[in-house]
Amino acid sequence: MTPAGHRSFVLAADNHFTSLALEQQAWLRRRYRRGPDIEAAVLLAVSVLAPPTVLEVGGGAGALASMIHRHLGVRTMAVDSNATLVADAHARGVGAVVADVRALPFADASLGCVVADRTLRRRGDVDRGLTEIRRVLRADGALVVVARSNTCDGHELDVLTGYDARPRTDALSAANGWDLLSRHFHRVDQQTLDYTLEFPDGQAAARYVATLPGRAAQVPRIAGVDRPIRLSYGARLFVAEAPRRPVSRA
Repeated sequence: MTPAGHRSFVLAADNHFTSLALEQQAWLRRRYRRGPDIEAAVLLAVSVLAPPTVLEVGGGAGALASMIHRHLGVRTMAVDSNATLVADAHARGVGAVVADVRALPFADASLGCVVADRTLRRRGDVDRGLTEIRRVLRADGALVVVARSNTCDGHELDVLTGYDARPRTDALSAANGWDLLSRHFHRVDQQTLDYTLEFPDGQAAARYVATLPGRAAQVPRIAGVDRPIRLSYGARLFVAEAPRRPVSRA
């Protein structure tokens, strides 16, 4: 059971977080982050590409898609497999639909840019998902991807609490993203976005941990720590341009 003020937001039906929890997690990351701002880096990359349309895959409640539209004025859309989060994206004014990255409901060569922020993680999704993204991108289109590190992802938290976490196994990660994307695009650039979260004490860290999936048991263990806590995260921003060849859906 989590202490007062550290509520778990997991939805029992599908193990997804509510948009409130996701927004709290993002707010706490911004407050305690030391290092590059991932959302700002994505925004800058999209602004340089200057696409007429942007689709975010795995867009959740539409926060990033909404930010891109607000700052750049381009038309943004989002897809996510969670109907609750898609409804929240609609409430933000984002045109969102329930869909899978492996079967996008868009015509061939119809989009200028696709954004995937730490969403291409499952092994079965990556090649099929990248093939589908390549299909919907125009010849001059681009994919902007944020990928996490499988070896540097707040591991200090597990050491501190004695939590026996399984190693992260994102299929598209900071380490292999360039190789995987190069199979589908002629040009791939990457930027290191490693950062830390530095909390003044256990209470501050516990508020953040309470927003993470599967971490509720760690909240009471970390809440009593009376010293600063520093968590390290590795990330890469990939910008993949010039899809290798159009792919038509059978």
